Amino acid sequence: LMEVSMLDKIQEYVNKDNHARVCRYLLSCADYLSDEAEIVKLMKIVATAYRKSGQLCDSMRVAMKLNSPDLVKEIFDESKGIEKKQLALVVGSVKYPIGEFEDEDDEEEELLDLIGNVPLTKLYSTLATELDVQEAKTP
Repeated sequence: LMEVSMLDKIQEYVNKDNHARVCRYLLSCADYLSDEAEIVKLMKIVATAYRKSGQLCDSMRVAMKLNSPDLVKEIFDESKGIEKKQLALVVGSVKYPIGEFEDEDDEEEELLDLIGNVPLTKLYSTLATELDVQEAKTP
């Protein structure tokens, strides 16, 4: 479909069973395309396929690679609960501007802290405690 410029039709064939393989293939093909418009079109198709299959983190990664703030905000708003916190940490790790929230409440204040990497040290300390690697071990 890519060679005959009918890549849009691939959306109807992508499902939860094959989305990972198809998206990885399309992302690897994007590196070899010469036209910027084709690359953007391909990446949008991949982001849509990931969203359709419920892989919002991968979709967010592709949207940030596209440098599309509207798409990143749309994906971020689509997520809920712990997945939203995970996406906030992803956005914060690359310092990608997410925009503003509609209304300020405790959840959005916590998300802004995660985007700003405020509790990162505390989270790493908690992880180290859970993995029991807080102190150096000698052989």
